[in-house]
Parts: sequence; C-alpha cells; structure tokens
Amino acid sequence: MKKYLVLLILIYPVLLYSRDIFHRDTQKVLMMLDSLVLNNDRYVQDKLMSVNELKRTSDNGTAEEVYWKNKQIYYEYKTFDSDSAIIWLDKLDRLAGENGLKNEMVRNKIERAYIYAATGLLLESLQLLQSINTTDLPESILKLYYNKSSYLYMHLYQYSMTNNADLKKENSRYYQQMSFAYNDSLERLIVPEDEHYLWTMAWKFRETDSLSYYTALIEEELKKKQFTDRQDAMLLYALGHLYAEQNDDTGKVNALAYSAMADIKSANREIASLQELGEHLFQEGDIDRTYSYINLCLKNAQIYKARIRAVEIANVMDKVYKMNIHRNEQREAKLTYSFIGLMLITFIAILSIIIVAIQFKRLRKSHKAVTVSNDLLNNNIEKLTSTQKELKEANLKLKSLNTDMLESNRVKEEYIGHVFNLCSNYLSKMDENQKKLKRSLRSLNTEGCSKIIESPILIDQEIKEFYHNFDAVFLNLYPDFIEEFNKLLRPEERIILKSHELLNTELRIYALVRLGINDSTKIAEFLRISPQTVYNNRLKIRNRAIVGKDEFVLLVRKLGKINMQPT
Repeated sequence: MKKYLVLLILIYPVLLYSRDIFHRDTQKVLMMLDSLVLNNDRYVQDKLMSVNELKRTSDNGTAEEVYWKNKQIYYEYKTFDSDSAIIWLDKLDRLAGENGLKNEMVRNKIERAYIYAATGLLLESLQLLQSINTTDLPESILKLYYNKSSYLYMHLYQYSMTNNADLKKENSRYYQQMSFAYNDSLERLIVPEDEHYLWTMAWKFRETDSLSYYTALIEEELKKKQFTDRQDAMLLYALGHLYAEQNDDTGKVNALAYSAMADIKSANREIASLQELGEHLFQEGDIDRTYSYINLCLKNAQIYKARIRAVEIANVMDKVYKMNIHRNEQREAKLTYSFIGLMLITFIAILSIIIVAIQFKRLRKSHKAVTVSNDLLNNNIEKLTSTQKELKEANLKLKSLNTDMLESNRVKEEYIGHVFNLCSNYLSKMDENQKKLKRSLRSLNTEGCSKIIESPILIDQEIKEFYHNFDAVFLNLYPDFIEEFNKLLRPEERIILKSHELLNTELRIYALVRLGINDSTKIAEFLRISPQTVYNNRLKIRNRAIVGKDEFVLLVRKLGKINMQPT
C-alpha cells in the first residue's frame, strides 16, 4: 500500500495534466461524437476496403506467411462481422492442421469461443472452453484462455440478470465469481508489457485503494494514443468506469465518449461504451442523443448478431420509446393549452377590432372636411415644392455654367497671353535669322545661308521650347492634373516622369483632351506625331486604367482643379 502511495505522489502532476482532456466541456466532446455517429458508414466502408486489400494477397507467400495473413483478416473481422470471423477461423483451423500448428489450433478454439460468447451462443462457448486441456498450454495461450473465460462468465452473469427460462437469476452470483476468478488467474500471469495489462488491472482494482494509481497510469498511457483503434477504446472504457467509481461524472462521460469515437473510427461493432453513454444520457433526460446512440448500437448488434447486447439495447430502446411518447404527450398538452390561449387572445383581438372600427367610422365623418382642406393644402405645397426644385436645378445649372465660363476664360486668358509672348519671341528670332542671312549674303557666304535655312536644330529647339511652354502653362492652370491622372491608373501602371520632364507624350495627349480637344488627328498635328501613334497611346493608357473606357474619358475631362490666380 505504501508503494502505491509513493507512486501516486510521483505521478500526481502528470495526473493533473492528463485529466484536462477528460474534463473539458462535455457538450463539445458530445458534439464531436455526434458527428462521428452521423458518419459511421464512412468508417465501415474504410474497414471493408482495408479487409479487401488484405484478401488480395492472403494466399501469396510461404505456408507460414499465408497463415498469418489469414489470421490478420480474422482479427479485422473479429469485432466487425461475426459470420466472417467464423469463416476465417475455419480456414485458420484447416491451415493450422495442414502445417501441424497445434498451439494455433488451441488458440483458434479459444477465439471461436470468444465469438460464440460475443454473439450470445453462451452454452456453445462454455462447452468449447471446457473441452480445452490447459495443463500443457504455453503461457501466452493460457493468458488468452483466462481472458476469454472471464469474458464468457461475465456475459453469463449479464444474461442471467435478464428474464429468461434457461439461466435463472440465482446462478448470477456464481457466474460473477467465476469471472472474477479467471481474472485473478490472468492477473497472476500478466506483466506490464502485455497488451491488456492496464485493462486487467483496472477491472481488478477499481474498487480498491489502488483505484487512483491505475487511473493515473491509464491517463498517462492514453496521452500517447490517437483514440483510433479498439485497444484505445478499451482503455478509455475502463477509464470511464474508474472515473465512475470516483463519482467523477464529467470524466466518466468524456472517457466513454472518446471510447465510442475510437470504436466508430475502428469500425468496432462491439461498442459497449456508446451503449452505456446512451443509457447515462437517458437518465440525464437527453432523449434525442440517447435515441441516436442506441439506434447505432442496435444496428451494430443486429449486424454482428450480438444477441445478448441486442436484448439489452432493445430494453433501452423501449424505455426511450416510452419516454418519447410521454414527452410528445406533454408537448401536445402544452400545444392544447397554447391553442386555447391563442383562441382567447384572438377573440379579444376581434372584439377590439370591432370597437376600433366603430370609432374609426365616427372619426372619418369628423375628419372628412379636414381631409379636403389638407388635400388642397398639400396640392399647393407640392406645387410650391416643385417650383422650388426647378429653381434650385436652374441655379445649379447656372452655377455650373458660370464655373465653366470662368474656367474657359481663365484658359483662354492664359493661353492667349502665352501665344502673344510666343509670337513676339518668334518675330524676334525671325528678325535675328534675317540679320544673319543678310550678313551671309553680303559676304557671299552661301554655305552659311544654307546652314541657317536648312538647320533642323533651330526647329527642334523651337518645338521643344514650345512643348515646354505648353506644359508649364497647362500645369499652372491644372497643378493637380498629374497626381489625379495617376489615380485613374493601376498602382503598378502609374506614369513616373523623368527629372527634366514636365509632361511626356502620353500626358500631353490627355492634357489636350482635358482642354477639350478629343480628335486624334488634331492632337497628332499639335504634337507633330501620327494619328496612329496618338490612337495607340490612348488605347495603351485606357488599358492601364482602373475604370471603364467611356468613364475614363469623362473623368479625364474633369481632372484638376483650375488655378484661378493669374500668373
């Protein structure tokens, strides 16, 4: 006892940590289980696919390999399909006999007794186990024998507690003692490394002072598990009963729920945890969940042919059915009372409507003259409102025209002044060129005259200066044009000018559009480029825009707040 106490103190921190998973919100855990119950058929199909894959290669290899492959198929069917499990046990008996595997024949007989017990053939299972001579059995088979014998007598105990003629209730105590005796025999042989060690210890010591110790051991072992196979389901089931012994209702429900999840994921039709959980929820009044869980258990019991379990489940289903009828009767009674109340409210409402109708009729007479006056007044108000609306619209149009005229006058004023300056500059430059020509003619320097006349540099310089002046005047009028124009383009497509540029060709095209020149031919003549080049540039810019083609042109014509201050 002291040894157990010391071990419990050492693993207590682990106990606190691992218990968290079994003490979280029960409703969330049950919702996870609900989802698996609804998708049970998917896991059954996965199981069938896995078994069919094993069958494809079951007869390939040496005699020993063939035997163990077929044994693996039996294990897949063991808790999934009792008829198929018996068929594969028959095949295993034949293969064991052909290969002289005497111990395997004994093991298969014990497995057959287990299938008989699980499907309710209790007397057949008992006769089969009693026919086995345990004197010279290896320890591994002896452990299996004790385990399945304990399982059989526990089923005999459960069956004797039901109303039947073959096994009277007075035998129930004997069967229970025999189950415990075989479990004691197994406990003397089993070691911690054995697969069912914790399962065996949990049932043996669940009503002793060692209860907390084995609870902690199972919790620690389950930390390594994914809750996906039958072994996990068995440990979780045992843990649920250990929690129940400690009056830990939350731990019990969650452990049984996780056990049922592992059973469903492994397509195990010996699904005791879901049955017990359903019975517990029935006591808690959760009828809908109980029906869902027990219905799946009954379906599995019928497919697996688990007769005793089917009888137990049928009894629970009968209780659920009666409770559901009682609940429906209560609902019908509530509906009846609600209907009577509704009829009373309806009568009062109708009476109130009649009274209101009478009062309304009286009011109509007294308000008829007022209504006529109101109609006339409303008519005059509507006319006045319409007149005010028209006046407001006219004012807005006038304001818009004034703004347009001011802008147009500002543009004309700016560009006319600029044109006069350009003309004056060009006259000065023409005078200068004329003087150069005269000097060249006086000195008979014809070559110099030709250079002056034919030089493209002067023209290029004049064009550059002309465009520079155009750009400067335009940006003076519309200082925000470039920034607002770029906002119409996708961020990665926006125009970035070189350090010496005020506007480039693309911006000059749309600057002219902003000034009202939309014809590509006129724009081309102004910029001294081809109309096709103007068209291509406009198309390229529109394709980079974040708005549609037509909307883009309209927005360009409104870009830039004009600078009304004279330069």
